[in-house]
Amino acid sequence: MEPITTRTARVWLSDEGIVQLQPLARREQTLEDAIENVAAVAKTCAGTVRPLLIHFEAAAPQTPECRAHYLSDEALRAVAAVAIVTTSMLGRIVGNLMIGMHTRGAPVRLFENNDKALEWLKEFLTPSARVSGARP
Repeated sequence: MEPITTRTARVWLSDEGIVQLQPLARREQTLEDAIENVAAVAKTCAGTVRPLLIHFEAAAPQTPECRAHYLSDEALRAVAAVAIVTTSMLGRIVGNLMIGMHTRGAPVRLFENNDKALEWLKEFLTPSARVSGARP
């Protein structure tokens, strides 16, 4: 499957079977952007519950409605776990706000290292989520 590009993000499926989301530029994200990005993640999951890695190095401000939608039941339906990777102050602030709002569903963790985030997310890969030919 080809990557999906929305107004504020690029979404793709890695060889390991992990969905990855890379925000574009530093555009403020609104509820409409969250709805579009959640739909892109669901389409990339293609009916299989998968871990999600969010590359938040280029984090942008998000409206409260946007953050709430990202943590809604609808948004987390296709997601087994969420790792947010960032080293920026803004990314840590937004990530911690999201984690603080998170009360149910898929576990959400903040990481400063991409490899550690991927290692954690691999614990949530089911056999059906693995991409054919990808290493376990």
